[in-house]
Amino acid sequence: MKKILIAAASLALTASAAAQTEIPSAIADGMYITLAEVRANSEKTYQYFAGAGGSPISEQQFLSVRVPDDVLENSSKNDFLKRLFGLLDADSDGQVTFSEWQNQIDRDLQFADENGDGRITLKELSNARENMSFGDALGMVF
Repeated sequence: MKKILIAAASLALTASAAAQTEIPSAIADGMYITLAEVRANSEKTYQYFAGAGGSPISEQQFLSVRVPDDVLENSSKNDFLKRLFGLLDADSDGQVTFSEWQNQIDRDLQFADENGDGRITLKELSNARENMSFGDALGMVF
């Protein structure tokens, strides 16, 4: 979870900086994360929560994660994690299976990877953020 949140936060912050300082496209396009990297980190994160048996993740397990203060302000952590759990728990049964987890990651990645090249550049991330409502952007898992 930490790696996913950090990767998303890093790309988002870099995308904001890129928009403000007008990084040339040739450079900005070289700043990317591959879909394979996101999926690998995502799978490790799921396994961290689920344990060796790969059991579904309960809401209590999910909400008990410690998110570093530099990733999320302490006052908003619980609300953010509850919203994120709600997105991941597609069937609203109070637990997240690996299939539900993967499906949400895949939806987010498909939306963000505009040209289908298997990576998300700063420009694509910026476009994805612009084409989402504020609530959707906060819910993007990767």
